[in-house]
Amino acid sequence: MHLYLAFENGQIRGEGTDYVGPWVASGEYDEGTGLCHWTKQYVGKHQVSYAGKCGDNGIQGNWRIFSEGPFHIWPKTHGHLNELYLRDELEFSGESNQSTLLEPVTADELV
Repeated sequence: MHLYLAFENGQIRGEGTDYVGPWVASGEYDEGTGLCHWTKQYVGKHQVSYAGKCGDNGIQGNWRIFSEGPFHIWPKTHGHLNELYLRDELEFSGESNQSTLLEPVTADELV
């Protein structure tokens, strides 16, 4: 996946591409709480909703289409992250979401 997200004055704007195709994103964030939400609109296709929280380890939260699952996004400068880090950090509501990781991923594959 290739993505670019910009955060300015409470607004989120972005663009990118992944295995589904190119997309644009727009949403909002609260600088005080770190809470954020946005919609990723694939060009000529469906939308994906994201809701999460910004913190020291990037943005973590859940995506939703017809089902839902966890996500974790971090700046490219955090290249030291690895699969074990992702598995440890992708825990929401006290439940482990390791089963959602279908195959090992590296930080380079996600940024």
